[in-house]
Amino acid sequence: MFLQRNHTRAGSLTDLLSDPQTSSTINLIFTYLFTGLTLSFLHRNFHRFVQSRQSFSLHLIHSISSRTVLVTEVPKHLRGDKALADYFENCGWSVESVSVVREVDPLKRVLEKRTNALLQLEGAWTEWVGNPAKGVSGYDPKVYKDKNKRSRPQGEDEDDALIPGINGDAEEQFATGDVESQQCHSHVHTTRPRPSFRPKPFGAKVDSIEHWEKKYEYADEETRSMRQKGIYEATHAAFVTFEDIKSAVSHLRVAHQVLMR
Repeated sequence: MFLQRNHTRAGSLTDLLSDPQTSSTINLIFTYLFTGLTLSFLHRNFHRFVQSRQSFSLHLIHSISSRTVLVTEVPKHLRGDKALADYFENCGWSVESVSVVREVDPLKRVLEKRTNALLQLEGAWTEWVGNPAKGVSGYDPKVYKDKNKRSRPQGEDEDDALIPGINGDAEEQFATGDVESQQCHSHVHTTRPRPSFRPKPFGAKVDSIEHWEKKYEYADEETRSMRQKGIYEATHAAFVTFEDIKSAVSHLRVAHQVLMR
């Protein structure tokens, strides 16, 4: 009995790819390939990011923002620019400047009062001449800018005023009883009646424009006076700018615990 040799013929490429074992092998190879490429790209990008971050930080190492630290919960006996600066200098850190945050709520209230008077004055003018002003003779949009420019404090520009033409001492202006103040804007002629209202529920009616001009001037004078004096109560927060970033970083690590003692 003769054994017949089994001659197997190599399959085609299509048969090889359609083989389940071959497909699994190809998927495994490409999975490891793309995973390795992804990890390699992430590793290279991470090192580039670290180098870029260090380079960016070195460019800002001498900037004020990099050397400035916000200090909170400052004790009352250190709530002063010089006192807080001396404290940090005694700790061994070189301080460039100290700015204690001030309580400016009183100034904020005066500014809100001045803004409200300005808005009310604008509303009174709109009610009288319209917006835009039509059919009005003698009306000048720059009525306040060109009206009786009074002297302002030294170093203060005309553009600093919210209404450039209204400035100076409000009490002096409206207490003198000059004719121009009493007959305000008499050159403006319109078909609409001049606006008026009652400041008090059972009080007499007053001219709206003159009333809110006075209110604005009083608030503006009070605002200017408070800004010139600059006397505000110190809060528990302060901005400390050190001469080098080393002192700033050292302060961040120990200053909070030292201040709490």
